[in-house]
Amino acid sequence: MENFQNVASGNAHVGAQIGKNTGTVTVGPAPLAAEIDQLRAALRATDLDADALAEADQEINTTADALAAHNKGRAVRALTRLAAMAPGLATLVSSVTAAIEAIR
Repeated sequence: MENFQNVASGNAHVGAQIGKNTGTVTVGPAPLAAEIDQLRAALRATDLDADALAEADQEINTTADALAAHNKGRAVRALTRLAAMAPGLATLVSSVTAAIEAIR
């Protein structure tokens, strides 16, 4: 049995503490690839015209790029624009809402 001890004093701020790692360690927000995939699937299931589909797909791409750059604000703004493009499409708007909540 191994024993690890970490002592922090004063105004020390301690982040992740790992004494021994025997598997995968992830620090930070969970990947949102599944939410992006759900958005793309919901978009494909709509009856938007070709121009609207292209614009909506661009907003999803913007969201993915913003998340890769750790820019939550930009991602949420892109998703908000996406939701505004198709307010009558409940499945798409529901997926957008879920993605926004996952980002926040």
